[in-house]
Parts: sequence; C-alpha cells; structure tokens
Amino acid sequence: MKIFLLEDDYSLNTAIKESLELENHNVESFYDGLQALDSLSSLYDLYILDINTPTLEGISLIESIKRISKK
Repeated sequence: MKIFLLEDDYSLNTAIKESLELENHNVESFYDGLQALDSLSSLYDLYILDINTPTLEGISLIESIKRISKK
C-alpha cells in the first residue's frame, strides 16, 4: 500500500512511518503541510494527516487532494 503521512511531530512521524514500513507499506512522510502539498504528484492508497501542521493545515491539504484525485 502506498501511504502519504503528514505529521509535524518528528518522533510520532518516525514511529508511524517505521510501524507501517514493518508491514511492508511504502510510506512517504512529511513534517510541513506546504512541503507535502508540493509533493502531491500522484495518488496514494491512504492519507494520514495531522490537522495542525506548519505553513498549511491538514484540512486545507484535504481540499487539494480532492482536486487532484478528480483529474
């Protein structure tokens, strides 16, 4: 499964990513909302988003994901 992870807490991001990778999932992780948005070039099977992140919040990112997925 291809997973998109946005979590600004470094320790939590690392723990989630490592746990999912142990289950053989491909995880792309980000700490900053704007950086995550810039990397949205393809669709993922699962999005895990923190709501309160620097520069762009998870809720705003959801709107961008919806627009990209409709293309």
